[in-house]
Amino acid sequence: MVKFSKTAEVVKAVTYEPGEYLFKIYEVQEKTSKAGNDYWLVKFETKDGVKMSDIFLFAGKGATKTLGLFTACGLADGENFPTKEFDTDDILGSYLYVNAIADLDENKKPTGYLKCPWDIKDYKPYDKKQKKVVVEEPIEELPF
Repeated sequence: MVKFSKTAEVVKAVTYEPGEYLFKIYEVQEKTSKAGNDYWLVKFETKDGVKMSDIFLFAGKGATKTLGLFTACGLADGENFPTKEFDTDDILGSYLYVNAIADLDENKKPTGYLKCPWDIKDYKPYDKKQKKVVVEEPIEELPF
């Protein structure tokens, strides 16, 4: 049996507004769906601790979102799907701007959480000098 302390406080959850945030990719997991399709579960975090995650597919309509992610990470040109094979380390640690959108519940009301957009243009590179992330040459002064 448990009992609340007399000094317990109710802390309201922090909600986040949709908008463009600078994220760092802090975890990438390679997975396979029940249907046998490969995808990556990518987790993002801002300097202030705002987190979001989403899946990125390599086939079908979902591949367009993945192309946006890879373009922002400096691994694609934004128009053509790369022919090179990648692994999760190719994007792990990358910084990019994401125009995060509101997560909605079943009644189309905001949950207070953020999620990744579907449009390719909502993923933008981060680099103070070149406005592009170059994976082979790490950014000298990282923002966080």
